[in-house]
Amino acid sequence: MSRKSVIWRWVFGIYDPTDKVGYIQLVDTRDMITLLPIIKQCVKPGTTIWSDEWVAYHQLSTLGFQHQTVNHSQNFKDPDTGTCTNHVEAYWCAVKRHFNTMVGTSRDILPTYLNKHMWRERYEQTAKLALLNLQRRTVSVEVDTCQNNQPALSS
Repeated sequence: MSRKSVIWRWVFGIYDPTDKVGYIQLVDTRDMITLLPIIKQCVKPGTTIWSDEWVAYHQLSTLGFQHQTVNHSQNFKDPDTGTCTNHVEAYWCAVKRHFNTMVGTSRDILPTYLNKHMWRERYEQTAKLALLNLQRRTVSVEVDTCQNNQPALSS
């Protein structure tokens, strides 16, 4: 019996603690070429980004973001600036906790689960609100597509 090899993918996340919404995407690599375009698509220029000191984030301040870091080998929260990554880590923990309550989850459709989680977080506080927001979102996406705008998280 042969064992199917597992292809590992990284989960990259962004969380806006002001609006309390996040963005999660599976990525094959954690390099600058992969992560910076995602950040530029999801985060408005001028936004303050808190991160660890992963090398892929080193150019954020040159791309129009205010960038503050925490050195996790020394602290979980920078004692001088208060910078930490606790918000995004707690967000991912909540997403995983939701997946753990599901029966029959599949790695093959994990991106679909992530998208569903993000949609529900933004638009589905109640069934009536979900329908209203779905109708609004459909109109908004059509307008955005015509104007080539990308939705962005702000903080």
